[in-house]
Amino acid sequence: MGDKIGIMGAGALGSYVGAFLSKIGEDVTFVDMWPEHVEKMRTDGLHVTGSQGPFTVPVKAMHLTEAQNISVPFDWVFISVKSYDTEWATHFIKRYVREDGFFVSLQNCWNDVPMGEIVGFNRQLGCIASHIEVALWEPALVTRGGAVGRDSGHTVFRVGEQDGRISPRAEKVAALLDNIDGAYASDNLWGERWA
Repeated sequence: MGDKIGIMGAGALGSYVGAFLSKIGEDVTFVDMWPEHVEKMRTDGLHVTGSQGPFTVPVKAMHLTEAQNISVPFDWVFISVKSYDTEWATHFIKRYVREDGFFVSLQNCWNDVPMGEIVGFNRQLGCIASHIEVALWEPALVTRGGAVGRDSGHTVFRVGEQDGRISPRAEKVAALLDNIDGAYASDNLWGERWA
């Protein structure tokens, strides 16, 4: 444990990743706009079921309207919102990230470009979540369907810089995600995204 990690958007994928990182002792805070989900996570923890559950982990969660209470900025954040929410969510959370911090797009589609235009491409990483089924049908309950990727030789998470460098921060994020279901730092994020 070391970095203060934010997750902007505690939907299915954000909740799933954050639950596992919290479980291994990382300092994770969820920022989300669904009041019932935030409150249930605070009071009962985050429940994970399916192919990698069941377990419940206590988590830190806050509603979007409470973000002004963040007194120590995040070292880095996952942006894990729907594509159409990328721009406002990035603008919103960037004030709560250290000046030398970075942003990881943990989303479907290619949202790295609009995010990089907002925070600077030198502060942005992409992350592919490949062949993973997660669902959040009710507050504080995330379910993983299907098989665990690493059990079948599939690496789920691929983290990379836009220019293809294998950077220490990409390796750091990949190492954390490897605790969940196989990850590596990629030198070809663009190619892997569309392959």
